Amino acid sequence: NNRTQVQELAREVLVSLFPPFILDRYPSWFATPFPEFSAKMCAWATVVGGTWLMGECEVNDVPEMNGGGKNQGVLVKRCRFLEESQCASICVNSCKLPTQN
Repeated sequence: NNRTQVQELAREVLVSLFPPFILDRYPSWFATPFPEFSAKMCAWATVVGGTWLMGECEVNDVPEMNGGGKNQGVLVKRCRFLEESQCASICVNSCKLPTQN
């Protein structure tokens, strides 16, 4: 399926941005023992590292999450990637889903 292939290729690009030792150790060092801190750190890193692609964005709250999700989400104010591609499918499959997964 084309959609699955695009998502996997995009995920591979995202993974390639980090040294393997960080990806291997992240779950045991951060995500499992400090899930709230880990979510906040991921949101912050997404804003710092993704603004060049997406445009202006900010860390925000995710009220649906247990504990309120304070500073654990990212609000993309106006996505440059979506505006340039003019295609929601490209946005969802090349950026949104691979980043969330």
